[in-house]
Amino acid sequence: MFCEENVMSRQALSIVFLTFVLLLAFIIGASARVLLEKNQMASLNKLAESAPHRKISVVPKDFATIQSAINAASDGDIVFVEPGIYYESLVLNKSVSLLGAGYFDTIVDANRTADVITISSANAVVAGFTFQNGGFPIPAYCGVKIDNVDNVTVSDNFISGNFVGIRLGDLQRGSNGNIVRNNIITKNRYGIFADHTNETLFYGNVVTENSWNGIEIAYSGRNTLQANNISYNMAYGLEIVSNTPSLYNRIFHNNFVNNKLKVSVSDLPQIWDDGYPSGGNYWSDYTGVDSDYDGIGDSWYEIDSDNVDHYPLMGMFSSFNTSYGYAVDFISNSSISYFNFSLSGPSQASLVFNVTGATGIQGFCRVCIPKALINGSYVVRFNGEVITNLTYLQVRELPCSNETYEYLYINYTHSEHTIEISGTTTIPEFSPFHILLLFMVATLPAVIVYRRKRTI
Repeated sequence: MFCEENVMSRQALSIVFLTFVLLLAFIIGASARVLLEKNQMASLNKLAESAPHRKISVVPKDFATIQSAINAASDGDIVFVEPGIYYESLVLNKSVSLLGAGYFDTIVDANRTADVITISSANAVVAGFTFQNGGFPIPAYCGVKIDNVDNVTVSDNFISGNFVGIRLGDLQRGSNGNIVRNNIITKNRYGIFADHTNETLFYGNVVTENSWNGIEIAYSGRNTLQANNISYNMAYGLEIVSNTPSLYNRIFHNNFVNNKLKVSVSDLPQIWDDGYPSGGNYWSDYTGVDSDYDGIGDSWYEIDSDNVDHYPLMGMFSSFNTSYGYAVDFISNSSISYFNFSLSGPSQASLVFNVTGATGIQGFCRVCIPKALINGSYVVRFNGEVITNLTYLQVRELPCSNETYEYLYINYTHSEHTIEISGTTTIPEFSPFHILLLFMVATLPAVIVYRRKRTI
């Protein structure tokens, strides 16, 4: 009986282990262009042996330095860096995913002597680090230098204390098709400098308090600058350099706030909005009004005769992801916090968030909700009180709502308020994503125990 139970137990563990191999392969493939969540990266440390055809190295467990781990890696491998301060100047010359445990804890410091990291291979991924102290001397040291290579992803990093926070390309060749996303770039001289860079996405970055330009673009076209917060930079928030032809860059849903010299363009046309009702950018010096209360200014924001934001936003743009693959977008003069979307019962869902502002000031938020999340029978609760008539002045369903998105406009007098929007949904109570996540959480201890027993 004991032998039969032992065989059955080993078979069950083998099935679980095999399933984990397949699940991990799925996760690695799906995450090749995005930052893995911190718990996923911790799982990589524990499950390194189960990754098929791909080596996972852990610093400092397997290698004392990050550069030595990169040197030993092959294209397609993963280098995972545990929390710590690493005094190095890195060269990533392979198509490797270099993942830190999170920028709060995983710091690469060049001690003001060199570029902090130079990426010289296409298809590399760098995420989850602080890159600091390249320094300010000439030549201009960078926090992250994408050195004339394509299809690189740099995301979820904190970059500070460098001459250039992130530099892409140069006069030699350029750098195309990259993703620069969700980085905090502050207290450099230049935040982002893009030279001969095309078809690159700059999304969700915070570019603030740099001592010269926030973002500078030269000889670059067909890039997308979307949902970036560009604020308090000491020269231009965004400069598209004169006499350096840069055409048809798409610039929308950005927040341009209190930059000393606002925006400068090269007299060549760029695209400054995403049409109506999606909208353009928030400009802190815009003085127009919103007579129809849809979150979009009635008058254009003109930069020059060739560059006009036709749909300037009346409040700052923000976007919050849900665990179901959809984002909820806000235009608001309030601070949005404590965002949560959840299923509240069979075919029911609710969206809850707080709005905060200076007491007594009139506040508003325009909420864009994908109908895949909530698709009808809306109930709005304001500080727990139900507002049943959506045509009421306080909550209005906007006529720009369509088959894909619901637009609600909510206005109030500021202090702090909790708003809940609930209604019907077509999302199953347990989506495939959540089943996968629950299975991983439930079976992770068994796999760890199984591996520990094998090493005893």
